[in-house]
Amino acid sequence: ILSMKNLDEIIFSCAKYKNSLVSNDFKESGIRQILNYGHTFGHAIEKYYRIGHGEAVFWGMYLICFLFENLKDLENLNKLNAVFDYPFQKPPWLHKNIPVEKLLDFIKKDKKKIDDSQVNLILSSGGNAEIKKVDLNSIEQILTDNIDKLKTIEIKSN
Repeated sequence: ILSMKNLDEIIFSCAKYKNSLVSNDFKESGIRQILNYGHTFGHAIEKYYRIGHGEAVFWGMYLICFLFENLKDLENLNKLNAVFDYPFQKPPWLHKNIPVEKLLDFIKKDKKKIDDSQVNLILSSGGNAEIKKVDLNSIEQILTDNIDKLKTIEIKSN
């Protein structure tokens, strides 16, 4: 499906799509918000673990897929990682403490939050994005409930 051969075509297509979203929703009050997929968790991961923005957003998307049991998109992220040989085989929290409270503090400060108790998360399902208001207490609970599984996640290379 994906290969390095069609990477330029994929990038061009994505840039064109992004341009159309930005043009049609300049103030980011509607559909343009889907461009933030992975960013809410990603910004928290970037700040806490001090990793690059691209890698942090990748792990933010991965975390959303994992926590909300979106196995199809989780599989797609694994494939993208393998095909394009991203250096993101191991999450920055692998075999480490996952500071749920610290991550939530960063999320609360994120410019995309709705208020002190809710954030918009972009949930994807088979390539279709959905903007969903999620309560921070729910995020805290789902992170806490999955903490042991998260500590052992690794992307398996093909």
